Amino acid sequence: GAMWARTKVYTWVKSLALDAGLAGRPFPYVYGVLIIIGGVISAAGVFAYLFVDEPPAEHVGERTPIRRQFADGFAMLRSLPDYRAFLWMRIFYQLTAMCFPFYATFAYVQLGFTQATVGLFVSIWLGAGVLSNLLWGPMLDRRGHRIVFVWTAVISVVPPVVILLLPIFRGAGDVNATLGAFLIVALTFLMNGFVRAGRFIANHTYLLEVAPKKR
Repeated sequence: GAMWARTKVYTWVKSLALDAGLAGRPFPYVYGVLIIIGGVISAAGVFAYLFVDEPPAEHVGERTPIRRQFADGFAMLRSLPDYRAFLWMRIFYQLTAMCFPFYATFAYVQLGFTQATVGLFVSIWLGAGVLSNLLWGPMLDRRGHRIVFVWTAVISVVPPVVILLLPIFRGAGDVNATLGAFLIVALTFLMNGFVRAGRFIANHTYLLEVAPKKR
């Protein structure tokens, strides 16, 4: 991020954003701008996907009322222990994911990091999610979904434990202490990015693999 801010391209993009009124505004206007830009990019991606030529489905299920679908769902939970364990894993993961947004709040309010630094932490989180596909993809192809679930579970335990090291660096006031706190918080965002991407890939492909073709 610091290197990018020193480039001429950054200066040019920043001047354009300021002239267009997309930057230099107070909170929460800037968040609204980001949401709109993200929505436009997402819409462009969906529009591009409309041109994908998919072959017709070979197994098309009959239409069933919603009450029957709920009944079938609970019946599968009773009869398929692996699917039941998978569902519990998903529930617990979503509960643990609820605390992740507070990492950024904690870094800004309690640790005194600037807004720009918090933005850098979020960038590390997003970048780690993209780069981790180079690890999770081959691992899933070679060793299956279970090993990806196991590794993401192990990694997800590390960030809250690593955060406990922060009191060692808080209040020291020197450059090394500040750098140590930065590296620790950045490491938590890095690991959370790996976990999020691994779970996302394995969750969907696991269901596609184990679900009966007729269902």
